[in-house]
Amino acid sequence: VGSFFAATAMAWRLWRFLHLVKRLRVQDRKRNLQNRRLRLLNRALAKRLGIRRPVDVVVLDSTIGPAIVGLFRPCILLPKVIVERASHADLKALLAHELVHFRRGDLWWSTLQAMALAVSWCNPLIWLVSKKFAQEAERCCDEETVAGLGLDPASYARCLISVLERKQTLRAAPLLPGVRPVDVTSKRLERIM
Repeated sequence: VGSFFAATAMAWRLWRFLHLVKRLRVQDRKRNLQNRRLRLLNRALAKRLGIRRPVDVVVLDSTIGPAIVGLFRPCILLPKVIVERASHADLKALLAHELVHFRRGDLWWSTLQAMALAVSWCNPLIWLVSKKFAQEAERCCDEETVAGLGLDPASYARCLISVLERKQTLRAAPLLPGVRPVDVTSKRLERIM
């Protein structure tokens, strides 16, 4: 019974989140230059990282993200405020980080992780392992992003900090890999450096 309610609560949170994303999506009917540049940058990075499957970029008029969603039709969620104010190098680092999450299969691992939490909701060890797993996924993505694109570690760390400076109220996507304000710690920044 506990597992059923835990799974139902997780599914409800995810459904509400995806419904919110559809509502807050910035309509790009104008096909403005900024959106085209963002999509071109995303395609170039995907090609450079060896990703053949298309991954769309969705700009949200919200504080949600950056994150990647969609097991079958993946897309990267970016807040409009970050897209408008971030430098080209920062956007490149953010998109690459989310693409590395996709390439590594972190969306599938997050789903498996959520199922394990639902089944063993009362086991504190499962919660601890889940938290450590998420931290390691972020660490691996940071390392692969810096190494894969030949980024300067200091610039990449500053990019993460600048995202948080611009949007101190970033909301994390439930059960999905992405930049969470609580995950950008001094330990993580030291490892990047």
